[in-house]
Amino acid sequence: MKKNAVTAKIGEVLKITLLVRYFTIGGLERVVISLANGLVELGWQVQIVIISRGKRNSLITELDSNVNIIFLDGNFFSKARIIRQVTKNTLVHIHFGDGKIHPFIRMQLLNRMVLVTYHSVYRHKRNRILNCVDYLFNHNLPRIVAVSDSVKEFCCKDVGLVDKNIVVIKNGIKNECRKKNHVIGEKVQFVVLCSMYPHKNHREIIENFARLKNEGIQNWHLTFIGDGPCMSELFLLARQLGLENDISWLGAVWNRELVGEVFEKMDVLLSASKYEGFPISILEAMNYSISLMLSDIPPHREIGGEDSFYFELGNYASFKASFAKIIDNKEMLFAIGQNLHERLKKYDIDLTVEKYIAVYNEIYEIENG
Repeated sequence: MKKNAVTAKIGEVLKITLLVRYFTIGGLERVVISLANGLVELGWQVQIVIISRGKRNSLITELDSNVNIIFLDGNFFSKARIIRQVTKNTLVHIHFGDGKIHPFIRMQLLNRMVLVTYHSVYRHKRNRILNCVDYLFNHNLPRIVAVSDSVKEFCCKDVGLVDKNIVVIKNGIKNECRKKNHVIGEKVQFVVLCSMYPHKNHREIIENFARLKNEGIQNWHLTFIGDGPCMSELFLLARQLGLENDISWLGAVWNRELVGEVFEKMDVLLSASKYEGFPISILEAMNYSISLMLSDIPPHREIGGEDSFYFELGNYASFKASFAKIIDNKEMLFAIGQNLHERLKKYDIDLTVEKYIAVYNEIYEIENG
């Protein structure tokens, strides 16, 4: 990214605080990493404030050394005091996941410049009361960011936020042209890359592949990358269904190079998510020219366009039909993957950072007259 005069001028006076609940292994954290690293590369002052340490913090090692990292310890009151101190004279950019609002934390940010990014559609996590609380905190903000058109629709229809105040900034990654061209073996290699939570819907994937196997269709292999609260349940389900030799469980592999080594051997990235925002895992697969088999939800359509294979959730016949298209077009998978890689140019991280900077500048100008 090239530093320009306007960016440099605003960046010298405006410090950015990226506020997150945890810094676990997930897509939201990768978005924050890319944004923080991109900003400091352009000369901005950036700090990441992490409210709770959680159990997995490996991704902080990918942050630029110029990004200041602050973990909060102690009780609510000590955390509140520190938040008030470290966010003074900064623009606070909130990245809360799982649909959480954290009103106690938000109250500490009164009289601060605040930007909120909505990272997903949170209907499965919300009710009318939570959406009303969310509205109370956010309806007066000059700008709000949604990571996809579907997420913007959630903000408007469910939370009640005003359309004109919401800016769609789609997630991006560094396009490294990691095109792969290998011969597909007898078994098509499917990879699922996401943490193991109920809405990611690994159970349906396992049950559908078990049905394929019971029907004598065994020209496939599954690899799961990820961990989470559903891991033990899913492993036992796969064992019960007789898929011990058909699934590889790699756990929470987070390092980009290690994930890349796995992707080099994969033919199709599979996602059966019920809800999403704008998944980084799919963008990463596109970087390797990997074909996509995705649940037919709007965010997946936004990313994959016409170059992906879709299936209806809860419909085995639809899943099997999509699977059959892949098997019947094995020789075309790399060409399809190349089209997806070309599509990735629209989601370059440099463009994402530039759009966020434009919003930061706009908020700064509004707040400072």
